[in-house]
Amino acid sequence: MIEEQGGSRASAPAIMNAITRRSFRHWTRAVSVAFILVAGFLSLRFFSGGFRETPYLTSLTGGETSTSTSISTPISAHEPQPTLSVNLVLASTQKDDIDWAHNVSVPNADLKLIPYVADNPNALYHPPQNKGNEAMIILTYLYEFYDELPDISIFTHSTDSAWHNEEIFDRRIAPALNVLDLDEVVRRQYVNLKVSGYNGCPAWINTSITSITSPGYSPGREEEPYMKEIFQENFPGDDVPGIFASACCSQFAVTKEAIQAKPREQYLRHREWLLNQQYPNNISGRLWEHLWAYIFLGRAVECPVEYKNMCRQYHICFESQESYERWVKMEKEWLQYEEKKNNPDLPNPNEATVKGMENMKFVITNMKEGALTRGKSASLREKIAGDLPK
Repeated sequence: MIEEQGGSRASAPAIMNAITRRSFRHWTRAVSVAFILVAGFLSLRFFSGGFRETPYLTSLTGGETSTSTSISTPISAHEPQPTLSVNLVLASTQKDDIDWAHNVSVPNADLKLIPYVADNPNALYHPPQNKGNEAMIILTYLYEFYDELPDISIFTHSTDSAWHNEEIFDRRIAPALNVLDLDEVVRRQYVNLKVSGYNGCPAWINTSITSITSPGYSPGREEEPYMKEIFQENFPGDDVPGIFASACCSQFAVTKEAIQAKPREQYLRHREWLLNQQYPNNISGRLWEHLWAYIFLGRAVECPVEYKNMCRQYHICFESQESYERWVKMEKEWLQYEEKKNNPDLPNPNEATVKGMENMKFVITNMKEGALTRGKSASLREKIAGDLPK
């Protein structure tokens, strides 16, 4: 059945719950030291003119974030382009609130919402059975809409907020869709909406591992021992790739041409396999997360360079992979700090810790704003990520 996959893979809540009062005191002392280093860095950057001051930061996710050091500019990231027909396909259940999806506005798209309801056979759009998580709905759509496809089909979960969405969008999918470059989707034919390769790249599934007792098996990859078998069942005659790797979690955009490059009957055959298989939903659903790139691109490994991918796909352009990874690391540290600070079972952080984290947030904000500003320039996007392959 449809369910939020991979809860055990979201590390921040587990980390927060594991923290004791003693470890928090050690942590605050460490952050105090970090504050001194960050303050020195900020002083050098500020007095050398590295940051500019304006009253507000325009947020990717809507509204204004108060700050004294940001570039106040709109975030419209796309030049006018021909309108493309787009279906936004939601994998939902009856209890899900999908109101957020009605407010999505993909640039240059004539957008139509297609909400599949997995557990309601009377819904306008529904699969034959609530089985296999998002994969059942995706395969049903590909079969049912095959002859009436729009230019681009976008598949997402039913919830806007989820642990696996990008930190740059506050872990929400709607802000990502609101800046998605459809020209990039057309160029590449298939794009994963998730840029970060965490829990998927660079080499997630090893098909030589066929048991949890196999050498090299890693706990947390419960689907791995089954990959070789299900690949052979779904793609008879194809050589089994040694490695499967791609960003999770079955949220992607794909063109009409890529879908129709495979016969309609293939999607029906995959769906019949999913209906008849006996794996638990969390296993069968995860297995298909690794197969979409193979179906649409013929590649078992699809791990684009993250900072270039972010630049081309969402027009958020960090200058290097190192810079992008540094921003992600600091943002995660900030989110963990916020969770710890708001935990009533933990002591309040000391003044040095608070100041250190506030200065870290200053750096996070300005790095993000710089990436947004660079993303507005077509020439800078080309310079930073023009060599990203299809």
